[in-house]
Amino acid sequence: MRGSRLVTTERVVCFASPGSDDAVDQLDAAMDAHDATLTVKPVGEPLDPDDWIAGKTLGITVGGDGTFLAGVRAFAPRSIPFFGVNTGTLGFLARTDPADLAPALSEMFRGEASVSDRQRLRVVGPGVETTGINEVTFELPMPEDPVGRKVCQLEVAAGGEYLGRYEGTGLAVATPTGSTAMALSADGPLEHPANNRTLQIVGLHTNRLGFRPVVLDADHEVRVAADSPVRVSVDGGRPELEADAADTFTITGADEPAHLVWTSHDASFFAALAAKLDWGSRRDDPAPPRPAARRTGGQSAASHGTQARETRARDAAREAVCAAGETVNAAFRRIRRGEADPAAETAEVARSSGRILAATLGRAFPGVDVQSADGAIRAVDADGGDSREAPDSSEDLVWLAAPLDGVANFGRGNPYHAVSLALVDDGPVAGAVAAPAVDEVLAAGRDGGVTRGSIESDTDGTSVGTTDCAALDEATVLAEGTPTEDPVAALPGDPEIRRLGSPALALAYIAAGRADACLLADVHPATVAGGCSLLQAAGGRVTTADGESFRLQRVDTGPLSLIASNGPLHGALLAASNSS
Repeated sequence: MRGSRLVTTERVVCFASPGSDDAVDQLDAAMDAHDATLTVKPVGEPLDPDDWIAGKTLGITVGGDGTFLAGVRAFAPRSIPFFGVNTGTLGFLARTDPADLAPALSEMFRGEASVSDRQRLRVVGPGVETTGINEVTFELPMPEDPVGRKVCQLEVAAGGEYLGRYEGTGLAVATPTGSTAMALSADGPLEHPANNRTLQIVGLHTNRLGFRPVVLDADHEVRVAADSPVRVSVDGGRPELEADAADTFTITGADEPAHLVWTSHDASFFAALAAKLDWGSRRDDPAPPRPAARRTGGQSAASHGTQARETRARDAAREAVCAAGETVNAAFRRIRRGEADPAAETAEVARSSGRILAATLGRAFPGVDVQSADGAIRAVDADGGDSREAPDSSEDLVWLAAPLDGVANFGRGNPYHAVSLALVDDGPVAGAVAAPAVDEVLAAGRDGGVTRGSIESDTDGTSVGTTDCAALDEATVLAEGTPTEDPVAALPGDPEIRRLGSPALALAYIAAGRADACLLADVHPATVAGGCSLLQAAGGRVTTADGESFRLQRVDTGPLSLIASNGPLHGALLAASNSS
């Protein structure tokens, strides 16, 4: 999940521990600066359906790590991003200081925070089916008889392979987050928890030196069976489960991670370890600067001159459509599951997508307008305010965006929809098109080639290009827009004709070599800007129906009718069009 999604926050839900009134008052006061509803609940109370809105809720815990764990149980299954304000004594998990609450919230509402996924685990066995974020432990109850047995034996298998019989006081199966809890005290390895999908098996007080911690992919299934009664505990919670001998438990990675929000005001993982564990060897040294939150393309004005505008625009375009695409896809899944009204969800997600695009692009290109077919979305600067005086602001420079292209498809649960945009001066500078339903993004800079990658990934992916098809009989031709006449009726031969219902996606298909040409009727420049940028970089062609070169510009124009192709096919398309 990308932090840019937080600009759509409308609800804030806080779980507060006893004695946290001062921090809650600071939270309440900080909320006055943001257009969101705050709900404060005592830790332990359930989260009611009316307390949160899917895709528009931010969670907060105020307390120690115990309160934070309660927040995990409430927020993680609902995909609610959250963070912890530390008013406790340890604070491995809740790391925001109450004094930093107001500026941290401002970062989040501007979409400048980062969100990392924390792997959770799922435990299934006799009398238990639950999830945790730290660990599940299997321990021998202390005998009432002082000379009674104090060692248990646990049979362990992972991924279908037998690991052995662990002999000692017990066993912990931990997540990367739990590596600094029970597992650490048993000499388990420290794991960086952000976006880390692993589980580790650590013996507790084993009397065999050959047993060492084992780290596994979270998709592995860990099976644990004891030869005597044991106590089973998840995240150190109460009540503990008393399991009988030979009871078998299965532990795997949970499907839904916890989405943790971090800002520049939070301590980094290793800085927190050094402070909390009192490593102390460099205790008096000044703290190193914390790396900036992940914001691809979100550079300050001072760094604008160090990178070519086209490269910055390409990175910003890719990050923006990926961030908006995550929100679009979450809403799309709700429609498919029957959890939302399609009409209402479509209108709302288009608005949210536009806000995310504007926030992300405003950090990379402050002062440059973001315009869609419906008009200006918002012109923002790096601090979230309106700005017309910025390094890149220019009358010739504008972002043309389609926050949700293929609206009808989206509302019907059809995957052919897209988020698209391009930076334009005298033609496209750079652009990107994301297809959220299939987790794909295409991005390109001016004459820099087209890359295809995953929306969820931070890497660009692989290079793609157009086909070399030159014969209409062998071509796949897409027809898009709302024509008054059938645009494919004049095509000779027998080309394959398809209609996607998304002009931006159709142009992206040509740039990626999945189709050979497209006939566009009555489309808006903002709708096709991203696709035209891709096609230009891939070596394709876009012209008017009479063959005049088409270049996107800032000037407002009405609906357009265009012909787009891989290049070799363009002459045949123009001849067919002019002969009709």
